[in-house]
Amino acid sequence: MTPVFSLRSLPFLLVISAAVLTVGAGPEPAPAPAPLGLAATARQLQAIHPAEEWDVPPAARSLMAAWKQQIRDFIGRELNGGPYQSAPAERIRADLKAALVREGVPASREPSPGAEGPYGWIGDVDVRRPEGHDRLLAVTVTQDISCGSDASLYLFQWERGSWQLAFALESNGYEQVNGGLGSFQFGVSPPDKQGGFFIVAASINPWCSSSWQGIHYRAYRLGGDPLRPVPFFDESAGIFEWDYTLTVEADRFRVTFPGNQSLDVDILVRDYVRAFRVTGTKAERIGPLAKEPQGFIDEWIGQPWEIAKRWTLHPERPAMKAWHERLKERKEDLSTSFDSLEACDPNRSQATLDLDPDKQAKPLPLVLYFTVRSQGDDFRMERIDVSKEAGCSIKP
Repeated sequence: MTPVFSLRSLPFLLVISAAVLTVGAGPEPAPAPAPLGLAATARQLQAIHPAEEWDVPPAARSLMAAWKQQIRDFIGRELNGGPYQSAPAERIRADLKAALVREGVPASREPSPGAEGPYGWIGDVDVRRPEGHDRLLAVTVTQDISCGSDASLYLFQWERGSWQLAFALESNGYEQVNGGLGSFQFGVSPPDKQGGFFIVAASINPWCSSSWQGIHYRAYRLGGDPLRPVPFFDESAGIFEWDYTLTVEADRFRVTFPGNQSLDVDILVRDYVRAFRVTGTKAERIGPLAKEPQGFIDEWIGQPWEIAKRWTLHPERPAMKAWHERLKERKEDLSTSFDSLEACDPNRSQATLDLDPDKQAKPLPLVLYFTVRSQGDDFRMERIDVSKEAGCSIKP
């Protein structure tokens, strides 16, 4: 006899069937939540392995720009979500780093060779309260990149009861790693009587080889779009290795670094001093021009006459300008070297510069003598001649 089933008995049978199918299987583990926000972008960056370590793949370029925006916005939210109006910088730094850990992007990298690529890592977060500014907070975020690092600077200003982004310095979209802001330093001048100030940022381009790279330093005033700041001063130079000093004062700044001695390859490296006085949005070169006589001569020849004449004892003498123009024009063509440095008196010294034979129509002499006068920590060009000044002796 064929059994008869009613609709009333059907739910019971379905439950029994389901129970039979799952006997012994146990509950399935819940899938791990997918990383969101900062962590998700970091994972995407870490999955990128460039074919050449100095190249930044297109996918990494766009993701790095997006990640910087996410980090910038995240910092703004965190600052405005806590009691940070007058908190010490070290406490804010610790809280920001802890918040990044909670987001899944700690400000440190655990080594895992070969597992992840060079991008998508935060190397450090720094927080400062610039001297003299009780309503200003500076946050620097340094990302690891291939062959170096890339920093971003954010200045937040306390206005209308909250932290507002006033200035953002980022480098985005670069195709090779030398576009990053490596070995980054910055300074904020103390406020003037009107409360105005300027910002100086310096960096060295990352690269995968060579001790010779480029140093780039720029000065800014607040104003306009904080995400697209325009410098009122911008200069670059060659640097040997990565050690330099940046100092910023109320109306001036100085960058010192080792660079090449172009008048004598045997000396190779000399100390460079780039010092400027800031007035409004104008930066004027001030002394010292160099730290020693040979470096001063190199610097003096390389400057435009409008600058060099300020470091000349007798700029009204036609011979001084004529020597400067001839030497500056030929500086890159001739091989030169310093022979000796002699003391003429406690404040004056004479340097001998040997020049290779010159085949031009108006050839330069084979030997030139430069008399340099010390003035405090600076120098002045006193004399250039083909004949040696009497009364000078070799320095011990």
